[in-house]
Amino acid sequence: MPEAQLEVEAYVSHIAFPASKEELINGLFVRDAPARMVALVERLPQDRYDDFIAVVLRHVGDVRHSTKEAYNRVVEHVIHIAQRQGTLDSAASRTMQERLEATFADLRGTMTEVYDYQAPIDPHPP
Repeated sequence: MPEAQLEVEAYVSHIAFPASKEELINGLFVRDAPARMVALVERLPQDRYDDFIAVVLRHVGDVRHSTKEAYNRVVEHVIHIAQRQGTLDSAASRTMQERLEATFADLRGTMTEVYDYQAPIDPHPP
């Protein structure tokens, strides 16, 4: 990993996303980040930075041990909160929810083999 990326991650690791540009800058000030890093964040093109998948995963936990229904409930809740906070409007909410729900399969990957076809049908024969 490039050194600059590690340095940035160290300064923003305590910031909860979604975050505004101002919150990012304040977070850098709290950690006494170098002025060049603050200047870089000031030049970011958007006013808000939303890492919704990180918020969803923080609440879901290990996706490999989560059901699609549980994952989708968390997605729905995160989207609802984002709407209440004014981060997403209704059109953007629908798009984001669809995108997050579709991400489940990529995050979970293929399921492992759950059947042992060599196992006896009745483990306690008469």
